[in-house]
Amino acid sequence: MNPDKEQIEVPGSEARQESSPETASTHQHTEPSRAPTYSTPEINLEAAAEQEAPSGPWYTLSFWQRFFNVDTTTILKRIAVSAIPYRPVLRQHIQASAYPDLYGPFWIITSLIFFMGMTGNIAAWTAFRPIPAHPAWHYDFTKITFATFLLYPYSLLLPLAIWASIRFKQQGIASFGELYCLVGYSFAVYVPVAFLSLIPSLVVRWVVLLLALVLSTASLLANTWSSLGIHTLPVRLVIIACVAAANTGLAILLEVYFFHYYAAKTG
Repeated sequence: MNPDKEQIEVPGSEARQESSPETASTHQHTEPSRAPTYSTPEINLEAAAEQEAPSGPWYTLSFWQRFFNVDTTTILKRIAVSAIPYRPVLRQHIQASAYPDLYGPFWIITSLIFFMGMTGNIAAWTAFRPIPAHPAWHYDFTKITFATFLLYPYSLLLPLAIWASIRFKQQGIASFGELYCLVGYSFAVYVPVAFLSLIPSLVVRWVVLLLALVLSTASLLANTWSSLGIHTLPVRLVIIACVAAANTGLAILLEVYFFHYYAAKTG
């Protein structure tokens, strides 16, 4: 028998014989490098803020829709923190979002207009006593009209005045939208006052109104104090005094106009 024919060649044996431990170790080290890797993309906060910023001219819907894109939970949280009179919690909550909220303040003021008109008429109806000159009671729609022409302009002029005093000194400290949001939410404490004013006691009504005035004014000043810091202390105190005087005049006007019949009959 020919010894050369005794060697049986197995397919692939040469490949297996040529593979050495060094080659195997090389494959073991190179194979993981070919595995796909996954990385978490970095979030560009500036780009996200630019995407949230209003786009288009101010008279287009795309400009304003972002200011009204807010859910009920956020509005309720901001109403709750708006009654905190010693810390700027409301402003911190607003600045945490990409844009100021105009939806909440608008509906707070609108609700206050209708509630003041409604409770003012209920108070007048409760205190009504028929006399020959006025034998029947009639609903007074001018109360809602008066509240509309009082509260809407006031909610715009007060933040505009604060914004102008800040912008006159330095730009970029606080936007008008942010100040309007702060002023609008500060009116939230007056909503329950509208219903508590139905209490047949003049003393109780004025005490409730005074508490709401203090909470509203203190909350507004606490949230705008850092922005007013660009002024000297005397100028800052003058601005604070003007804001407090304006809010006091508004509160007294609301009580006297909407509930003066009630006070005259039962006070």
